[in-house]
Amino acid sequence: MQNLDQFLRTNGLEIIDGFKYVSPLPGGGTNFTALFEDGSKKAVAKFFFMGPHAITEKRFLNELQNHQQMLMYSDVLPKIYTSFVSSDGLLRGYLMEFVDGTSLETLIPSSGFGETNELHGAFFRVVWAYHQALRGHVHGDLHPGNIFFLSNMTDWLARKPESPEVRILDLGASISPFRFGYEETFDADLWSDHHKRFAGSFYSLAPEFLTGGYTDAMQSPGKLDCWGLGLLLHKMTTGQLLKVADSLGHFAASISDGRLQVRLDQAIDQSINDYHLKKLQKLMLRVNPAERIDLVSATAFMAQLHNHDYELLSRKGAALDEYVSHGCDPEWHLPPHERTNSPY
Repeated sequence: MQNLDQFLRTNGLEIIDGFKYVSPLPGGGTNFTALFEDGSKKAVAKFFFMGPHAITEKRFLNELQNHQQMLMYSDVLPKIYTSFVSSDGLLRGYLMEFVDGTSLETLIPSSGFGETNELHGAFFRVVWAYHQALRGHVHGDLHPGNIFFLSNMTDWLARKPESPEVRILDLGASISPFRFGYEETFDADLWSDHHKRFAGSFYSLAPEFLTGGYTDAMQSPGKLDCWGLGLLLHKMTTGQLLKVADSLGHFAASISDGRLQVRLDQAIDQSINDYHLKKLQKLMLRVNPAERIDLVSATAFMAQLHNHDYELLSRKGAALDEYVSHGCDPEWHLPPHERTNSPY
């Protein structure tokens, strides 16, 4: 945006909470972000234009409130310093922590990580961070540019910290199931808006978004985002996007006639050799959400793959299916008092 400094000055936003505007940042679509500084401390301001329809403010509040709720439990998301509004009320936004890390987009080699332990560790860090941050929310836009690593894999593996040291950004497409799960909190405008925005970019869109199972899928932690993370896993493995469809219409048609599942399974078979990695990919990318692995189990699966766990690697076929159905828990069959974490 040209002359952004003048624009912000005119709207009383050249300085926000002691931070002074420095430069615009790339991306943002109809919204925009900018770098601010207070001495050596950096921050990012995200701006939202308030249009004539009430939905523009609802979008802003949806993102801000979801972000604030997730910060109550985790530091995976950037800290929010303050929210703000322009002098004329037509611009709102919030100021947040600057994430000094490396985007996953940059870290993924052109040919992917391959079927390596580096892949297992990197993807485990991503899903671990997701669990820490999202807490039942749907992110809806988990592409590599929205995921930042604060430390490299060699250093992280050597230290084995009790944190994934990953930051997840951009909650613009996020959804709280609680907002739509009850009649008294259901917002028809926001619900309709979510559908319109997703229809514009369908790549990481879970198939049930276009079928009748959308609200049901939201009630299971990570079911919707598991699809997008499955696509991300393929990108991290091969360096290539897994082709889903040519258009939204093609996507919808191939869901209903069953061709999408066949096409995805064939592509995974052709690009991945390792039995267990291939199995996880297919489980994360099941078109029918009832058949899709939940993200808790997918995280446990990848952690055990990363650790070369015998309990996972010794199982194939029906035995592996049963193991996954019990959350990849090697002690699922034991009574509570015999489990290693038993307090009895």
